[in-house]
Amino acid sequence: MAITAMDVLRKLKSQFPQLLLLYGEEDILIDEIVKRYVEEFNVDDFNYARIDTNNISINDLEQLIYSPPLFAQARIVVFDNFEQAFSKKEFQEEFLNLFEEISKTLTKVIMISNSSPDRRLKLYKNIKKIGIVAESKKLSMNEQYQWLRRELKRREIFMSSEVEQEFLMQAGSSLRDLQNELDKISSYKIDTNKVVTLEEVRNIVSPSVESSIFRCVDALGQLKIKEAMKELDLLWTVNEPPLKVLAMIVRQMRLLYQVKLLLDKKANPNKMRRDLGVPNFVLNKLQNQSYNFSLKGIKEQLISLRSLEEKIKTGKLKPKYAIELWILGYKK
Repeated sequence: MAITAMDVLRKLKSQFPQLLLLYGEEDILIDEIVKRYVEEFNVDDFNYARIDTNNISINDLEQLIYSPPLFAQARIVVFDNFEQAFSKKEFQEEFLNLFEEISKTLTKVIMISNSSPDRRLKLYKNIKKIGIVAESKKLSMNEQYQWLRRELKRREIFMSSEVEQEFLMQAGSSLRDLQNELDKISSYKIDTNKVVTLEEVRNIVSPSVESSIFRCVDALGQLKIKEAMKELDLLWTVNEPPLKVLAMIVRQMRLLYQVKLLLDKKANPNKMRRDLGVPNFVLNKLQNQSYNFSLKGIKEQLISLRSLEEKIKTGKLKPKYAIELWILGYKK
């Protein structure tokens, strides 16, 4: 099983690998891992270096990694844009040589790549053999809950379960978005009581793409086409890419299709939650939404969406126009 950034964060309570390669879209988790290393070893500017791999020479590498810490337990070196090391043969060879001897040093090396590394390369295999490779991927809804509750505790802000649910539905699934929206709430509550209300979340938190898509599909289920178009216009206003919007509409319709199938099989809520990979409150919202759709209708719409995507990708229809046309012509 692949190791994730969340797995690494859990390990960091007792284990700090000497060599760590991180990649993936959730940069918040990567920043948190680096922060944990710095705090654990109490490193100062003399014992910490964060270097862009684009801007180093091979001659600098040995000094960066082999230099002993100055009055500290360890030295920490972070390489940003480490994908450059994978793309240049001379860097690959130099890092291979250095990493083979790293166990003799007191240096902790964290490599951050903006893209998924090529698993066929000898450098990748060597890093994985000596240290840990972890993907910083999007968190599950349950992990988002855990993250939110830790952040609320750290900021000394209180949300009831209902308010937490509304916040997660409204703010989206990206930790960067969640953090930005939480920053806004923290600033708003700085001179007031620390209890966040449902109304405050709805007024302060900017609707995410996910929440807009949910409301758009919900309106379609009730044949409220004007409301669905209003949600779509909000997405165009913030310049969301049409193909991303289309993909998320397809995802929401697929979730509803799965819910309908499970309901027809009289599956219990625990099985439904496990199969869909969502917490209870999301399952409840999906169930309520699904009652406005028929299984046959969802299947037909998924087929029409697949056809729509093909027409967009082959240039037969302009993306925005195609999605708007689909919504305007929606029928159960």
